[in-house]
Amino acid sequence: SSVSVGGVLHIQLTPDIADLAHPQLYQRLRTWRSETAAAAEVPVFFVLPTAALIAVAETLPSNKAGLQRIKGLGPKKVSQYGAAILERVADYCAERDVAPAEPAPEILEKPKAPKEDTKQSSLDRFRAGQSVAEIAAARGLGISTIEGHLAHYVAQGELPLDGLVAPDVAADLTAYFSTHPTVTLGEAKAHWGERASYGELKLVRASLSQAQNPSL
Repeated sequence: SSVSVGGVLHIQLTPDIADLAHPQLYQRLRTWRSETAAAAEVPVFFVLPTAALIAVAETLPSNKAGLQRIKGLGPKKVSQYGAAILERVADYCAERDVAPAEPAPEILEKPKAPKEDTKQSSLDRFRAGQSVAEIAAARGLGISTIEGHLAHYVAQGELPLDGLVAPDVAADLTAYFSTHPTVTLGEAKAHWGERASYGELKLVRASLSQAQNPSL
């Protein structure tokens, strides 16, 4: 009277409860369900469906993972009623000298992949020898975004400006920012035009910023 579909046990209702493997346990579970529903002032099916009680009486689960294999006994119901059900199953098995089911493997949530540190990923690739353009292409990001990632580490003093900005451009922009400490990137870009990109401006300004204030 039971079938397994997709790892979930489905119990087919039978016209005669006496046909169950453990009808006395089923009656105990029905009594428990009625008392629980009365205490909560809810219909009995709000506690558990009859099919779930039959499944317990047929399979004698011995742990919460075993209960969760039964349709109608999801994590929430098992959290609410699992201990009470397992207690009655254990008592019945002890009284009747019946072996309960082997403990089912615990159902574990699939661990979530750690969130990528996007700045660190760009830094690692750069240190491995990839150019800014290659990193941007490999990660599907804009060149300015990668330059912003690397500028963070330049500002922290963890990454030198060498290799990111041509020495002559770096020298000119360093002199400019040193004499214009409050200028915005937009104003600097308007001043330099095509002679310097936003990325170069950002990187050079980062090299001049305080390590404790990496925000650009």
